[in-house]
Amino acid sequence: HLSAEQQHAALEQALQAATTITITDEYARAQALAGLAPYLSADQLEQALQAAITTITDGHYRAQALQAAITTITDGHSRAQALAELAPYLSADQLEQALQAATTTTDEYFRAQALTGLAPHLPAEHIEQALQATATITNERLRAQALTGLAPYLPAEHIQKALQAAATITEAHLRAQALTGLAAHLSAEQQRAALEQALQAATTITNEYSRALALTGLAPHLPAEQQRAALEQALQAAATITEAQLRARALTGLAAHLSVEQRRIALEQALRAATTITDEYFRSLALIGLAPHLSGEQQRAVLGQALQAATTITQAEPRARALTELAAHLPAEQQRAALEQALQAATTITDGHAQAQALTELAAHISAEHLLRLLQGDRGQGSSLEVAALTILAQLSGRLVSPTGVAVLRLALQQDDRASCLSVLSAAADLLSEDAGPATVIDILEAIRVVVNWWP
Repeated sequence: HLSAEQQHAALEQALQAATTITITDEYARAQALAGLAPYLSADQLEQALQAAITTITDGHYRAQALQAAITTITDGHSRAQALAELAPYLSADQLEQALQAATTTTDEYFRAQALTGLAPHLPAEHIEQALQATATITNERLRAQALTGLAPYLPAEHIQKALQAAATITEAHLRAQALTGLAAHLSAEQQRAALEQALQAATTITNEYSRALALTGLAPHLPAEQQRAALEQALQAAATITEAQLRARALTGLAAHLSVEQRRIALEQALRAATTITDEYFRSLALIGLAPHLSGEQQRAVLGQALQAATTITQAEPRARALTELAAHLPAEQQRAALEQALQAATTITDGHAQAQALTELAAHISAEHLLRLLQGDRGQGSSLEVAALTILAQLSGRLVSPTGVAVLRLALQQDDRASCLSVLSAAADLLSEDAGPATVIDILEAIRVVVNWWP
């Protein structure tokens, strides 16, 4: 919202604040650096990277600050996740350093995920190095995932090496997965051979659920005659899965690929399986997934069963998520009621990260009126309510032009701590710039600077 000169000055101040001792909470510093990363120049990004290395000791928070390119982050999962987020902002030299870290690490999870995250951004001369590192992953599940992730970026001369790496996978369902993932990127002759190998592997899988999934995923790539045979085998495998939840999932996923009669049979079997699932959360998800394949009275009945299951879930987080997913399939009146219940459940989630995720999913369906009711309600929930308000506000910032939206902003600003108020203002920046003009944002920025100078 600022001019180039003002923006540079504001970023310098923000980066200084984020990298100095004035932010003593590691989570806050990680969040600040992560939010700044897309807007920083190369020099500023290097400063942010170094700040995260030297001032954030917790591996998870350091990963949130997008510093996974640095090998000092010890947790492989966090490092890989953050590296993928950081990759678009790295220079050529930094990408090379990140690739070196990914290819030399002994943590195979990090290697697989990091190489997949880096692949879209690597220059052609480094793709072979990434492929060689992938081929040395001993964990077959990770190797299959990494080969599939690399496939779209492999030049023709390296595809054969990827096929050879996939062919060495001994677990049949993982070999089928890797070969199927590679097939779309092969020449016609290579594709036929790879699909033959994938089909052969899929038919030898002993676990019925894995066999059904492998054949379902493979079938769309096969010639018509082989496709029909593969789908029949998938249907037979899915129907014999003993666990109801997995049987319903496999049959529902398969239904869209079947003939009319086969689809009818599969959906009947999926419905019978779904209604026998004892866990309310998984029963509701199974019924929600099944409903779009049904019509008329049968669909309404299934959605009713899903709603009944969702409302009886005792834990707040799964209840909120099930009701949110279900709401999109319900008629308007039921949808409003389901969203209200989901919002009520979400505000009682005690874990801040889980609550933020649940509210983010809800945001696409919540109106400013929902948020206003939330803020006008019991304010004794402490950080839980605060996270709810700020998360929803961030999603609704484009809708705050109404009188209700203004009331939401005013109530949200009635926080006891400075960080919460600043987060609200940040979330509302787009609205303030569009509605009141960029000068308003500049005035707010100057006011913040003055307040910090007087009351650090």
